[in-house]
Amino acid sequence: MSCGLGAIILVFMLVKHNVDNSFLEVELLTEDLQRLEKIGRALHEKITETETKNETIVKKIETVSGNIEQIRIAIAKTKKEISSINSKRSSLEESIKTTEIPEKPDVVDDPQIGEENYIIGLRVEGRRIAILLDSSSSMTDEILIDVIRRKNSSSKNKMAGPKWQRAKRIVQWLLERAPVSSDVSVVSFNKKASHLGGKGWKGGGDPVALGRVFSDLDVLVPEGSTNLQAGLKFIAQQKPTDIYLITDGLPTDGDSGYKS
Repeated sequence: MSCGLGAIILVFMLVKHNVDNSFLEVELLTEDLQRLEKIGRALHEKITETETKNETIVKKIETVSGNIEQIRIAIAKTKKEISSINSKRSSLEESIKTTEIPEKPDVVDDPQIGEENYIIGLRVEGRRIAILLDSSSSMTDEILIDVIRRKNSSSKNKMAGPKWQRAKRIVQWLLERAPVSSDVSVVSFNKKASHLGGKGWKGGGDPVALGRVFSDLDVLVPEGSTNLQAGLKFIAQQKPTDIYLITDGLPTDGDSGYKS
């Protein structure tokens, strides 16, 4: 009886011991499971975060790729425009090389007076240019005896004098070089003063008005005394800004102080 009882108690003890171990294993497994679940969640979060970053990177790549494509298109367009501009420039350069540039005609045409026949250091300029021309007897010739001979000759002979011809060319030279934006007035003087080409100012770019000046100059006879005072008083009424005087010497007529 006692041996049998002992056997029963021994079996009971073994069963109870196994139950305690199973509980411990369950707890350990539970803890492992929770730890693995936590790791899994962390991994899932990292995966999700990585996927989000990848999507952002992919979008950026797509955006950059689109910009690159637009830049390529713009570069190709610019190259095409540059090529077109270069082609037009080359065509224009060839056109310029083969284009004949016509010379600007003078307002007054005179084949006898070229650009090389100039007065050194003299520039014709001014807003209102007055030209005073001495038309006295002494303007006919160089030597006094020749002046006296012409003085007593015909008007045609006086007008043909070399000094007078040179004086006329000087007037024409000045008018040819007067700015087109200027006004000009030509006054001849001997004992008295008078306008050439009519009263008032003439446009420096008006060939018709200047033509009337030359017409009067062609029929003007150099004779009489030299009254510079009369010429200056006459032109002063027009209030010129610049005066060009063409004469061969000192006055021989006029009030006291102007006669020598």
